[in-house]
Amino acid sequence: MGHRNNGQGEMNALQNQFTAYLQIAVKRKKRDYMAKQLRISGHELAAGFQDTQFPDDAFDTTDKDIQSEDLALMEALAGLSARERYILFEHILNERSYDALAKPLGLRYSGVSAAYHRIIQKLRKELGGK
Repeated sequence: MGHRNNGQGEMNALQNQFTAYLQIAVKRKKRDYMAKQLRISGHELAAGFQDTQFPDDAFDTTDKDIQSEDLALMEALAGLSARERYILFEHILNERSYDALAKPLGLRYSGVSAAYHRIIQKLRKELGGK
């Protein structure tokens, strides 16, 4: 039977660090997507909105290392099944607990927990981690 991640121990600490990395990367992708949508829709909005000022660094995507990391992450995420992406995104982005995810998936807490950890291991392997 699985155990809950309490942040103690090397594996749990690595798990938490990797989850934090995924959260930042997905949020960054979401921000970039929203910025692109804003640029596209800016042509259709009233002139008053186009005068809105954004901070210069609000949508900075010039860092090549970050872009290559994002591309690698997106390729790794594309390799996941729809169910795996659902578990990953719901747990990370929507902060749903394993218990909350278990019922719609027809699993128990331990099943969702194990699936999540397998997903993390799969992504870690794809991204060249341990």
